[in-house]
Amino acid sequence: DMYAWVARDCTDEWKDPPMAASCLKTKRVLFSGDSHMRVHYNSLLAFACDIPDAAQKSFHTSQCHAPGFWSPCWGATVCLEHNMLGWVDSVLDLSKWDVVVANFGQHCAAGAEHWTLGEYSRYVEAYWGAVAARLRSQDQDPAVSPDRRTRFVWEATHAMVVARDDLIGGSLDWRTNPRLTLFEQHARRVVEKMQAEFGTDRVMYLDAFNLTRPMVEAARGDCGHFKADNIQMALSQLLLNLLCPST
Repeated sequence: DMYAWVARDCTDEWKDPPMAASCLKTKRVLFSGDSHMRVHYNSLLAFACDIPDAAQKSFHTSQCHAPGFWSPCWGATVCLEHNMLGWVDSVLDLSKWDVVVANFGQHCAAGAEHWTLGEYSRYVEAYWGAVAARLRSQDQDPAVSPDRRTRFVWEATHAMVVARDDLIGGSLDWRTNPRLTLFEQHARRVVEKMQAEFGTDRVMYLDAFNLTRPMVEAARGDCGHFKADNIQMALSQLLLNLLCPST
């Protein structure tokens, strides 16, 4: 079945593929996160740029697509960094990016990490402290005009799908939706502080958690990701409207 995303109010608009490509064209965009971010990256590039399956699960390395003249996104550079725990590394060089879309949360609660809320909260604050320092440095650089300053999108942690219930019970995986709710509530408060300093057009929030949580039974054929077309289209449309709002 085919699904269509419909805006709930008048502030967002449907971005068809040519509009989506125009939004991305000439932009340097970094997606930084876990496998949920990879699925979103793939769906956006397929929809806007006609690049199917841009990143595969087996390729746990950073990778980029700079579409050629054959692509409607010609001129864009769209990259994915597999960054499951929010490492602040050399990739987060704001001079390289017009837009950064980032998240971490799922793997922090997974069986290999078992972060408490306190541990996650402290790390989120340290991560955003490092991001804020980079944003301030860019603001103070006379060579960077206001229209060329990097914009940052926090894509909220996706909910845990029902398909993982057996895995959670058998492997001591802590990725339950109540825990992820607490993680994301704190992350959102930190993002709101950043928005108070830098503005909501510079630091943006994409509420993927509340978008995916009602759809926790929609992971058919996949152990933990929201691959249904309607969910991925909604995520892509929300991101496109943040990056290229209607006038």
